[in-house]
Amino acid sequence: MDPVIVIPDGITAIVDISIRRETNEGVGSDRVFFPVQINPGFPLDKQNKVVWNSALMLDITWFWVVGIMPAAVDVYHDDKKTKEVSDMVWEIREYGAVDDGRTVNTAVIQNTIDRCHQAGGGTVLIEGGVYLCGTIFLRSNVTLEIAQGTVLKANPDISDYAENTHHNRYRNEEALDRCFLYGEDLENIGICGKGRIEGSSEAFPNKGNIYRPMLIRFLRCRQIHIEDIRLCDAAAWTTAFLDSEYIWISKVYIHNEKRYNGDGLDFDGCAHVFIDNCSITGTDDNLCLQSSSKEYPVKDIHISNCEFTSLCAGIRIGLKS
Repeated sequence: MDPVIVIPDGITAIVDISIRRETNEGVGSDRVFFPVQINPGFPLDKQNKVVWNSALMLDITWFWVVGIMPAAVDVYHDDKKTKEVSDMVWEIREYGAVDDGRTVNTAVIQNTIDRCHQAGGGTVLIEGGVYLCGTIFLRSNVTLEIAQGTVLKANPDISDYAENTHHNRYRNEEALDRCFLYGEDLENIGICGKGRIEGSSEAFPNKGNIYRPMLIRFLRCRQIHIEDIRLCDAAAWTTAFLDSEYIWISKVYIHNEKRYNGDGLDFDGCAHVFIDNCSITGTDDNLCLQSSSKEYPVKDIHISNCEFTSLCAGIRIGLKS
């Protein structure tokens, strides 16, 4: 039995493929991205190589499947049973989380995310009342879902925030180096739900604090999906996307006007970004596009139907603007 990519019926995905072309002019290769309707049982050989009819499109003799978005992808070989990883749900209360707003759940939530990742991926469900925790490290192929009426709240104790969460690049503001939710070198990550992620800004005043943690930071990640979530009261920036690509942000509400540096969505060195139907209120840039290095230029940015309210800039483009 050939390995297969297991995808829910009839999903429209973005296929990331590397194409080998054989024409009268010789052999060449390209990497392209395009939307396509895909069904389960997509056949591959043991090297993940698909043999395809060259008449399908262009002059293709074969192509490599690099990734499929936004569906979770799992490849199994002869002796492994196929499964749909995206259907797996891990509920944090089953692993000991307490939603009283006082109990620190950092270790429990991290353990649940790690278990989900090690099992191949799926959804970690946060449902109930108020869950207090410090830095959480996100994992590939894991979606964090905060259910309606639920709050994931940042611990006001700075000692519960990890130091290995990269740093704030802009102006060397070391006070903003730590963060609440962090992902590095990941693929297929999601944050969704009708609930709230709160940054406990009241615990980190502008003056007198060594640290004011950001709410969310991604470094060198791809295929990030953030949808239907409320991000509120960060102690500094709400989000920072660094050197990342293929980012979808939809129907996100951001309210961040209690502290300085109240940015909304900040992108540094990012490509293929799709933002729609978001509402952002803050004390600094609602949306920022910049590039700190030539290696990671900002490109292919799509923004539609969003509302911006700021004391500074609705949209800022560039490091010196």
